[in-house]
Amino acid sequence: MDVEMVRDVYARVVAMGPPLTDALADTLDASLARLELYPRAVRAERVEGIRELVVYVESPLLTGHRMSTTLVRRLATVLGALRSAVKVELVRWFARYSPPDLSRVVTLMQDFVTAHFAQNVKESDAVVAAVRALQMLYHANEASTPPSLPLSAFYNPAVATLNFKEEYGVWRRILDARAGGPPSGAGGAGGEREFSWFGYPFLMDAVCKTKVLRIDSMVQMSAEFEDAFVNHALVIHAQRFFEGSANVENLEERLRKHVVPYLVLEIRREHLVADVLQQITKKEKDLKKPLRVKFVGGGEEGMDQGGVQKEFFQVIMNNLLDPSYGLFTYDEQTRYSWINGWSLEPLSTFELVGVVLGLALFNGVIVDVHFPKLVFKKLLGEECSLEDVKDAFPALGKGLEQMLEWSDGDVSDVFMRSFEIDYDVYGKVQTHELVPKGGDITVTNENRAEFVALYVNHLTTVSVQRQFDALMRGFQKVCGGAALKMCRPDELELMICGSDDLNFEELEKATGYDGFAEDDQYVRDFWAIVHGMSQDQKKKLLTFVTASDRVPLKGLGNITFVVQRNGPDTDRLPTAMTCFGRILLPQYESKNKLRDRLLTAIENAKGFGLI
Repeated sequence: MDVEMVRDVYARVVAMGPPLTDALADTLDASLARLELYPRAVRAERVEGIRELVVYVESPLLTGHRMSTTLVRRLATVLGALRSAVKVELVRWFARYSPPDLSRVVTLMQDFVTAHFAQNVKESDAVVAAVRALQMLYHANEASTPPSLPLSAFYNPAVATLNFKEEYGVWRRILDARAGGPPSGAGGAGGEREFSWFGYPFLMDAVCKTKVLRIDSMVQMSAEFEDAFVNHALVIHAQRFFEGSANVENLEERLRKHVVPYLVLEIRREHLVADVLQQITKKEKDLKKPLRVKFVGGGEEGMDQGGVQKEFFQVIMNNLLDPSYGLFTYDEQTRYSWINGWSLEPLSTFELVGVVLGLALFNGVIVDVHFPKLVFKKLLGEECSLEDVKDAFPALGKGLEQMLEWSDGDVSDVFMRSFEIDYDVYGKVQTHELVPKGGDITVTNENRAEFVALYVNHLTTVSVQRQFDALMRGFQKVCGGAALKMCRPDELELMICGSDDLNFEELEKATGYDGFAEDDQYVRDFWAIVHGMSQDQKKKLLTFVTASDRVPLKGLGNITFVVQRNGPDTDRLPTAMTCFGRILLPQYESKNKLRDRLLTAIENAKGFGLI
């Protein structure tokens, strides 16, 4: 079908104006009403039915006409109720749309969803049909290479206004019912099936999905917390029952581990990795309890109000990602850490990396790690592609892409490759055959696609299989399930790693003061110094005050940052209470001294909790 001709005919009719446009609107309304009654009469094998739907989608009367709302409602209802096979055909059709044309249809449905949005809707509501039509358009966008529209085109701002706790309850009831739970939990008023906005995660941005993950975490934490107190009550009753018995002390010892409502890690800086690995192994059943970190030994103590946690995660990840430790390699060009498939470290240490990442996400702590995007794809169970290799290993990815695109003769004459890969492993060359006797098979124009696919699979999966499987096991001990599956890889990366957009103007607007006033000259001098810092110095200031240099999803305006007066002029350096996001600042006699003391403090700060 010639879509441009359809558009041209519509344009000619609209140019004639009423009453012709009104007659056309009535005709469209009648046709859509017929399909609304029998939407499943449209079949994938009948091309004319698919074309008819495209003609309706192309109508300019869907906007700006007195019947537009009715026409969009009918169209959405039809599109949402189509057979799966018909939707697949429409996805293929819309995948060929240009970005402006696809954007027009997406905006049409988004506007309808926004205008008819409500917390509690029924499966039969037109707004639900519009959401399903948007889902089809989302899949069409994903089928385009590259996607025609950014993810943000599908985010609906109305979803952010939900009561997330209430919606979480509806969503869990639906999931439980699908898993074979009590049927009464999945029904709405009158027995109609419930609908949850959470079932369509493409409507939600990373901030919304973080809220869902946090609620899911809190529900799981609450369950563990409540179990601990129930166990505590049982211990008390048992003590009374066995009072005076020789077995009471032994009983207390066996039950004590069940009554702690937190996952408590007591660690020593000089034995950080070993202590964490040992305690997490012993306390595996406590991983979904709220985390509390206590640093012991060396004279460092801090109240764990959040700051100790943040610094703990940063220090432990710095240790684990250090190339000298042997778990990961580091690329100076991309600044990415990648799994060392030839590591001599035990798999339990890779599992620890996964547990730590899971604990950070579970407890809402942003960590400064730099993994290629394919790591987050693999954490979500997605397959990796050449595009992922180009991101993680640019030179290699570009070479493989050039091989696929080579058109000046046969690639065997230029690239001279066989179906094997050479590795430098601790100073020795190791060869891996991608297929049996791969060294005897030359890469040619006919088999180059197979070679690239095998190379990508080996690099991203086979070569690191054992190590990544261990990391994944650790991650899933803490995180997993339906809430995590809502996320896309780039969104999961944001949730774990935060952003590096250091908008200090935003931070200044959100800063609180204790002992100073916002318009004090001393405060203005402080911010003039801060704004003049390099990016590295700004990161160090954030770390000094908040124990992390990463920016949360909502930006620096959403962190706790307080400038507190700490006495008159002195030679003492500024200090910080990272647990509470406070910098304790003496009122130095001059701006130059303030700059000197502040920079000295942030360049030399190190420790847990209170500095």
